[in-house]
Amino acid sequence: MKALQAVTATSEQLLVLDDHRPGTLVIRGAAGTGKTTTALLRLKFLVGFWERRARDGYVTPPIRVLVLTYNRTLRGYVEALAREQVDTAIAELEIRTFAKWSTLLVGTDKLIEDEARVKLKQLASPMPLPVPFVTEEVEYVLGRFMPEDIDRYLAVERVGRGASPRMDRDLRMRLLHEVIYPYSEWKREAGFRDWNDLAMEAAELDPVDAYHIVVVDEAQDFSANQARAVLKHLAHEHSLTWVLDAAQRIYPRFFRWNEVGLIEPYRGITETRFR
Repeated sequence: MKALQAVTATSEQLLVLDDHRPGTLVIRGAAGTGKTTTALLRLKFLVGFWERRARDGYVTPPIRVLVLTYNRTLRGYVEALAREQVDTAIAELEIRTFAKWSTLLVGTDKLIEDEARVKLKQLASPMPLPVPFVTEEVEYVLGRFMPEDIDRYLAVERVGRGASPRMDRDLRMRLLHEVIYPYSEWKREAGFRDWNDLAMEAAELDPVDAYHIVVVDEAQDFSANQARAVLKHLAHEHSLTWVLDAAQRIYPRFFRWNEVGLIEPYRGITETRFR
């Protein structure tokens, strides 16, 4: 796939590029509207803003910048333009997939993928629902809730899919006790970890070098726990940009912003929509 090419910003994009206020900006739009390009062009403005803060003594250099994508294809797509925007003499730039970033943080000992799918299918088979639906629902539950809050699944609104098949309280109870809890126990006894475990561990890990600037591309494919991991590794004052396409969703992982902590005053959300 080609890298994004250098472009001249439009008047609509300039309104976003020059918004260097610390906090959280959500850029939302359909495919082809320029939202990812806008977020990456904005890096140049943000690095300049944080460089001035470092020069004035408010921030200890270097300026740490992280660009996250969900998969390797998207990483290759955004890397060239991202590097054009960041002066690496001023800032330390990381461009990672979430999987690579989280494994660098917490390690990959006994990380499972194929074994996890097999085990989940085995546990899902007795449920009175299609096995693919059950395994997707397990992924949704494990990605939305931290372990200490997983019982909340029994009562909270199911966000991100239609009403059919209907998961009433009895079915949710069966899913927890017949699939999710046994799956978690199986991992614990075998010493296994799956991708969601990495996200949760990253979310609980105290940051060593926090990030001043973070851009999360294709954020609609991130789970709540992955979002929590990103937030945990931000500097107290930061510039965080979520880029998402509400019309496209590869994985069923919808959650609400306030679930992951984006409600504090210094993390207030500004949203821009491209059409």
